[in-house]
Amino acid sequence: MVAVHDDSIPENKGNNAVIERTNRHVLEGIRTLLNQAGLPIMYWPFAARYVCLACDTTAKHGHTPAWRKRSGEEFTGVMCPFGCLVSYIP
Repeated sequence: MVAVHDDSIPENKGNNAVIERTNRHVLEGIRTLLNQAGLPIMYWPFAARYVCLACDTTAKHGHTPAWRKRSGEEFTGVMCPFGCLVSYIP
């Protein structure tokens, strides 16, 4: 998923279709994560951040969007499944 930063032109079906499809993709991802993790709706903001991060670190056409944003630096973090139990030791 690439973040669309262009302004939507009213009545331009081609432009609006891209934006609407991106929104639909994010909403479907959030609903799927919450359903699969068995979490209530109050975790919606966390699921939204996870969907956007997962889409940003998925390679398309050779490189990830994160790579393009960071001038050639790949995402090196650990992608834990959404809703998994994590033990944090500071």
